[in-house]
Amino acid sequence: MIKLILNRRGFALAMILGLLPVLFGGFFTTSLAIGVIQSDLKFKFLCRGEGLRAQEKVSHHLQKLMSLNPRAAQLRFQIQSARIALAAAMAAQNPVAVTKLSQRIAHLAKLQSSLDIRQKQLINESNRELSTRYHRTQNLLRTNGAQALKSFPGLLFRFENQSGKLPRLAVEPDSPGLAPLYRLQAGFEQKQTLAHRWQFKLAFRPPISRYIRTNFGFEKSCRTTLRQKGSIWVPKIAKDKF
Repeated sequence: MIKLILNRRGFALAMILGLLPVLFGGFFTTSLAIGVIQSDLKFKFLCRGEGLRAQEKVSHHLQKLMSLNPRAAQLRFQIQSARIALAAAMAAQNPVAVTKLSQRIAHLAKLQSSLDIRQKQLINESNRELSTRYHRTQNLLRTNGAQALKSFPGLLFRFENQSGKLPRLAVEPDSPGLAPLYRLQAGFEQKQTLAHRWQFKLAFRPPISRYIRTNFGFEKSCRTTLRQKGSIWVPKIAKDKF
């Protein structure tokens, strides 16, 4: 009887010992999942914050650029009208009118050139802001990815920051030449998107890998853009692909 009891206890102990790796693996996997989720949330918070700040500044530049369109149209019309009048004055052989109209055209051309410089300045400032924030976000993701690596001992944890597309202000001129009218490109929200992608790849190190054989990874991203709301543009978080 005593021998039977001892055999049963031994069997139960063996069962418990056999289940320990499984239980430990389940606990470890759960802890890992929680850690990865927390890291991912932190990455998204940083990424979206930088993206929204960039789009906020760009929205002001875009607003100013579009507000210059009426002046660009006015100068274009005035120059065209003056050129027509100059052609008529030359045909009528009116030197006084020719001189005055030539001077007016030169003056309007200077105004047009100054406006063109201001337009390009706003576009360049927008592109510079997008580029600066893009690279700043990349560095933040790399730094936090390196910190995440230290937070998972016993794992082969690889953070890959995959560069998204570096956007430029999604506008285009209506014609070549100085001081054109600028309009939004087709599919503006998509083309204005500031996007980043990152990838987690995880695998257990020995001795855990003897009990839990896994090697998996998944991709995440964050995207921000501008949405037109009446006569203004507001930053928004775009739908992530991952």
